[in-house]
Amino acid sequence: RHLLPRESPVFLLVFLHVDGSTSRGFFRSPLEYVVWATRCARRGDLIAFTTGPQFAPNGAVCYLWTVKSDGSNRATNLTAGKFRNNAFPDLTADGKEMVFHSTRDGNKELYLMNSDGTHVRLITNDAEDDTIPCI
Repeated sequence: RHLLPRESPVFLLVFLHVDGSTSRGFFRSPLEYVVWATRCARRGDLIAFTTGPQFAPNGAVCYLWTVKSDGSNRATNLTAGKFRNNAFPDLTADGKEMVFHSTRDGNKELYLMNSDGTHVRLITNDAEDDTIPCI
């Protein structure tokens, strides 16, 4: 599902110049979910973030989203209706891929996917929870 900033009553992801001179809302969270674990591509133009309860148990619903850093596109939910707890995205420098954790196999494992949500690959596979990845 795609969202425009005006579709929800509260801005939760905002761009702000360091000097405070300009601010612009990028994303209003559906159902007033908290926006957290925000990451920016260092040489790209993409922001990835999580919505849902912070540090939630395996069965909680958390979604991964992306939005262009200039606000030119709608935020895209990459994991809507697919799996439960998806969180802690980190983007490659060019913004083409992201690493994240997901409970799609029962416990928190690390995955890598294209930043459009395609080509999901399992990175870890063990009985322990793997979380908070970093590229």
